[in-house]
Amino acid sequence: MPHFCKTLLVLLILVFAELSLSTEAKADAVSLTLTPTTYDVGNGLVTVSGFFTNFGNLTFHANNFDATFPSGIGLTGFGAIEENGTLTYARPVPGMSSTPVVRLLNFFFSRPTPPGTYSFTVTFSGLDSSGVPITTTPAQFTVTVPVDFVPNIPTPEPTTVILLTTGLATLSASIRRRRNSTKQAVSHGGDELF
Repeated sequence: MPHFCKTLLVLLILVFAELSLSTEAKADAVSLTLTPTTYDVGNGLVTVSGFFTNFGNLTFHANNFDATFPSGIGLTGFGAIEENGTLTYARPVPGMSSTPVVRLLNFFFSRPTPPGTYSFTVTFSGLDSSGVPITTTPAQFTVTVPVDFVPNIPTPEPTTVILLTTGLATLSASIRRRRNSTKQAVSHGGDELF
């Protein structure tokens, strides 16, 4: 019987230990939803916008972001957008709510950037109001860089080319005849006239 009591006591201790571990603070889920990215072809500016949704009960405060970029392209001026002295992504997100859509990040493509579609990934991290770290799941966005603008130079139609060539050939033939007739008259000394 004492062996049974010891086994029961150890089993109870293990059950309580498991329960206490499972009730430790866990981070609530916060998601990031990106809206269509804008790309200003004229100056290469890309603006990433989106909103946060907090599925937990505590307020979430983002304080950092991480982005991955495709290799082979140059970026300049990458950074978070600031409005009224506050980073737009750092606004608190109360529990069980979403933020409005805000502009989150800006960056510029270096010139020249090869045309194509490029994929980027961004995550935001921060703390909830109890100090538990939270990182959003990675959100992906794409930017399509079009072929640089080349002015449209009209190509002449074939009949236009044929008419132009015929006109130039006729003009050069008539000039050649005049020169030859003038040279023949001078070389004969004008004897034929008398």
